Amino acid sequence: MAPSLELLPGSFHSQHSAYSLRYRCEDWYDYDHEEFVFTCILQCRRSSCRESVAVSGSGRGEREPDARQEAMVYYTLYRAKSFDPPLPVFSLPEACPDDVKSQLKMAASLLPISGSAALNSMRIALEMLLDNMKIPRFSTGSGKPWPIKLGNRIERFKDTLGPHYETFHALKDIGNHASHSDATIRQSHIEGACSLMDDLIRQLFGQITDFSKIARTLQASYGRSRGEE
Repeated sequence: MAPSLELLPGSFHSQHSAYSLRYRCEDWYDYDHEEFVFTCILQCRRSSCRESVAVSGSGRGEREPDARQEAMVYYTLYRAKSFDPPLPVFSLPEACPDDVKSQLKMAASLLPISGSAALNSMRIALEMLLDNMKIPRFSTGSGKPWPIKLGNRIERFKDTLGPHYETFHALKDIGNHASHSDATIRQSHIEGACSLMDDLIRQLFGQITDFSKIARTLQASYGRSRGEE
């Protein structure tokens, strides 16, 4: 699907950071030291949507040789860090529980800022999904109920999860890794986890059209016995 968000004309505003304003007159200061903050408005061009998205982020000065290696080309590289409302990273069917929807929207809002934080938020969504599937979160033995670790919840109810077992485990593993403060995770792996979560939500709560009745009607009206084929 082609990108649908376009910059609203006249909405882009950029300003030097406090660091740049303080030091840009120093002898050592060069274009590589330039820092900016920016805001803008993006708008969906689809007539059925027309949603507006407020964007903010930072920028820095960059330079590199031109194609002929004869002169330096100067430009500013901007990186968005906040989208409001968050970009729709996940498909959220109507049947998806509200708490899971809210958690995944939070994960989507965190992605431009911290991939690890977003993955940790998705891990919390896994706990909520297991709750929705009536898989116990606390032990029911004697004494005070004790929280069951996510991995143990998945393992103990492997049969209940069925074909989703591997997906739950994979998302749990990367979520656990992301929960460490020094975690380093490839961007491609973060994107892969988002794709896995999106597919899981579609399978669990997506509306599946049942055409079996139509098939039986056509078979009864036009079908021949197997031996006649």
